[in-house]
Amino acid sequence: MRSPTDGGLIAAIQQGCEEAFNQLYERHYDYVFRTLCCKLLGDVTTAQDITQDVFLKLMRSLPGYEEQGKFSAFLNVIIQNEFIAYWRKEMRRQQVFIASLGDDERELDEENLLSSQRSPEEKMIHEEEEGMIHTFIDQIRNRKNRQVVQMRLLQEMTPEDIADLLECTPNAVKIRLCRGIQEVKQMAATKL
Repeated sequence: MRSPTDGGLIAAIQQGCEEAFNQLYERHYDYVFRTLCCKLLGDVTTAQDITQDVFLKLMRSLPGYEEQGKFSAFLNVIIQNEFIAYWRKEMRRQQVFIASLGDDERELDEENLLSSQRSPEEKMIHEEEEGMIHTFIDQIRNRKNRQVVQMRLLQEMTPEDIADLLECTPNAVKIRLCRGIQEVKQMAATKL
């Protein structure tokens, strides 16, 4: 017996057949996962999470789906959109992380207030944590990523200034920053 086409499965899903969605899921899961893990992310756990998000989005969008081309093209759009959503969320998270490492005057005042209220043990732990962050930054494997993280976090340069200096786009700087910070987070997770 021939297995139904994607179009046949989608028609069955639109008529309420849950088993048809399970078949569509089984048919395309490996492709979605490999695309996310091998081509876009390189991180198995995150790829698994986003793969599930892709199929949730697919399940929600199939009732209104009208076949206008290959289903794989439709699926690729969902993969791209979920990947972009992930990176936007990750960039916002890292901007918060970066902002927490900044030391403008307000933060310096808060830091001075906090440090005056810290016990000697807390001060020592805080200094050790800062030292570890600097050590982790120095250990970033990719030279360009390390350079961008140092310029942004330690020298407090803006992405635009870094881009001008390195003669690349601000987007390239943000990607390198993201990769570098991700590596720092991984090192911190294994050391702490």
